[in-house]
Amino acid sequence: MYPGLTLEDKPRQYASRLDIEIEKFSINAGDVTPVYLQLAIQLQQGIEDGQFDCNKPLPSVYRCNRTLGLSRATVFRAYKYLNRSGMVQWKKGEGFFVQHKFKY
Repeated sequence: MYPGLTLEDKPRQYASRLDIEIEKFSINAGDVTPVYLQLAIQLQQGIEDGQFDCNKPLPSVYRCNRTLGLSRATVFRAYKYLNRSGMVQWKKGEGFFVQHKFKY
């Protein structure tokens, strides 16, 4: 939507609630914990804290890629990790959704 601009440069009304939630995430590339697992843990915490709504899409792989500066493969790996745990469901062509049983 705004090529070359960060969230701080965008008018606030265009930054969605999901953008605001994921821009709070902290990823440390120098940590012994793999980056995909750091992201998965923070997404899991957000789900448990109710920051992400049940049956609504999580931030897209592209959105996380752009907001956090991570590769799409890393973001997808984090989502697949949560999918295997049963916390999120992947709907092909639609994205990843919080499973109802994990909504607190």
